[in-house]
Amino acid sequence: MRRRSRALVSRGEGESVEKQVFRTGWARSYPARVLREVVQVGALGPLTRREVHVDVHGVEELEELRGPAVIVANHASHLDTAVLLTSLPAER
Repeated sequence: MRRRSRALVSRGEGESVEKQVFRTGWARSYPARVLREVVQVGALGPLTRREVHVDVHGVEELEELRGPAVIVANHASHLDTAVLLTSLPAER
């Protein structure tokens, strides 16, 4: 199997895992959205709020925001995503 995979890669054949995931649409499917909501809102949010003290400033600036946006933390930590998700206002 490994030799075949290497041969496919060297010839540039086959799909990457990323392409397979996006092609199948799993990330945007209803079960994936429900699972994400349960994990993020039901478990990750309360745990983060209990364990991490965060002062959020400037959330009112997001009220005017429409459409997709990229929000980037100013440092790299395993907690960045959890803190950002729990600090942002709920979807309207």
